[in-house]
Amino acid sequence: MAETATMAAAGAQQQQQPPRQQPQRAAARRPTLLDGGLGTALEAGGHALTEDTLWSARLLADAPDVLVDAHAAFLAAGAEVVTTATYQFSFDGYAARGVQRDAAAGLLRRGVELGRQACARHGRGQVAASLGSYGAVLSDGAEFTGVFDRDEAGLVAFHTERLAALLEGEDRAGWPDLLAFETVPCLVEVRAICKAVSAVAAAQSAPLPPAWLSVSCRSGEQLNSGDAVADAARVAAACPQIKFFGINCSAPAAVSDFIRVAEPLLGDKEMVIYPNRGEVFANREWQASSGATNEAFCDLAKGWLAQTDKIAYLGGCCRMGTDAIEALSAMVASDASAVDAGSKGVADEQATS
Repeated sequence: MAETATMAAAGAQQQQQPPRQQPQRAAARRPTLLDGGLGTALEAGGHALTEDTLWSARLLADAPDVLVDAHAAFLAAGAEVVTTATYQFSFDGYAARGVQRDAAAGLLRRGVELGRQACARHGRGQVAASLGSYGAVLSDGAEFTGVFDRDEAGLVAFHTERLAALLEGEDRAGWPDLLAFETVPCLVEVRAICKAVSAVAAAQSAPLPPAWLSVSCRSGEQLNSGDAVADAARVAAACPQIKFFGINCSAPAAVSDFIRVAEPLLGDKEMVIYPNRGEVFANREWQASSGATNEAFCDLAKGWLAQTDKIAYLGGCCRMGTDAIEALSAMVASDASAVDAGSKGVADEQATS
């Protein structure tokens, strides 16, 4: 009964919120700023996540207000897109807690509603529905290895079921602004996601929200599985439903080479870049001390923006809290101002010559 009441209240708040914004580039050469690691922010607030296979997705049922506050904190730090607490969502995970499929699907969609509430609080922002790798729901770090217990057909079925449930119903206003297929560690899952999103798109009467597909990498040239980044980029480039291709939850040191390899293969598609700090994940926790500081991360990000003008979305992943996004936001604003000033100077010089 409490669950039903909470969902009804969330639905009522959803109806009062502004219509879904169309994702767009903020300005020439200026990327739209993503949030950071939602789990990082939640753990900093004292919430234990690793005791459950659902991780932060558990809070969709247990503490939805906490998620709204976490999204709002990233928006306050300068983020323009918040990603939902659905990265580790799975029907099996909720079934283990006694939650039936229809109720679990409602919780999946609630993730979008909670993001909308945070955006309404700030009067701006977009919501990306986080759709993690199949490896993420195994809760054994498989998204960093690509070692799964399903073949390609099984992965297609997994991603199709979850995406179809997210977009269930006639109310398109409840859809997210973006679909974020994240931390994909192997080529077989890249292919599976492209097949799944194509199948769901074919079954819908309206176009799907723009989707990005981001891979997790051991280097700028290899996915965590050892598969070639170039091969993954080619597959994503050939899928009409995938609008952006990129890298996340990988060391920032890998990004420059990733851009060098992937960009020439993407045609007119743009990129999404949101690595972690570069720390090591072991024994279900991040091993601190070896990761990039906020200053070092921003210096690297400035180089990525100088390397290509095809970065549509820029942000952070694990271990990148609100402080990191605030620093990144300031860097992006400063970099954009410098570019604008330089462009104006060139224009003034041409006008007087």
